Amino acid sequence: MSSPKLTTVSSSVRSIGMQAAILLHKRMEGFKSEPQNIILPPKLIIRESC
Repeated sequence: MSSPKLTTVSSSVRSIGMQAAILLHKRMEGFKSEPQNIILPPKLIIRESC
């Protein structure tokens, strides 16, 4: 553990996994698309270091 607790930025692993599963399912169904950027909003977790 660190002291003070550090402020950090978190990304949702669940959201990333869900987007990956959706894209994979579309690909398996035969949908073809150009590569794309998908932006998922990060979450700022403010702790004692801020």
